[in-house]
Amino acid sequence: MKEKLNTIEEAGWSELAKYQAAGWQFEWFARDIDGHLAVLNSAGEGPIPGVIWNHLREYNALATRINSLPTNESKLVFKGGGYCQDWLDYAGMGLFAFDYHDAKLGGYELMARPTSPVNCSALGTDLVSWLPVLNIAFTRVTFIRDATVAGSIYRPFSS
Repeated sequence: MKEKLNTIEEAGWSELAKYQAAGWQFEWFARDIDGHLAVLNSAGEGPIPGVIWNHLREYNALATRINSLPTNESKLVFKGGGYCQDWLDYAGMGLFAFDYHDAKLGGYELMARPTSPVNCSALGTDLVSWLPVLNIAFTRVTFIRDATVAGSIYRPFSS
């Protein structure tokens, strides 16, 4: 069964925002400079752009839309052990899937890559315009440093 992105109720969202999701596994979304979409799991300690916390309704709408996308092929990039099906499922929906790795590495590691990346223009401006933009191309990186996340910008999306 395909892994689904969860929607979040307002009370839970307020709690996550209050503590910036410290100690919680939190999956957030970002755009890249090419208009591709990624899901990034904070693993309880990774940095999350502040703009995320102002958009509960939009977050839930985007998660619901992504869950309705058709499933395609994906490629596992991560070479370590453990359960990786979630990452393959997310990449199968067209998202680049990243997981935070401890402070020693200091960043998000690419876990799985889509064979058919979804482009933000296909999802609609209303669903993606609020997302932070990371100044990288997901197609060309396997690791996103904390400083790149901290330097994310908000730039209105236009298709």
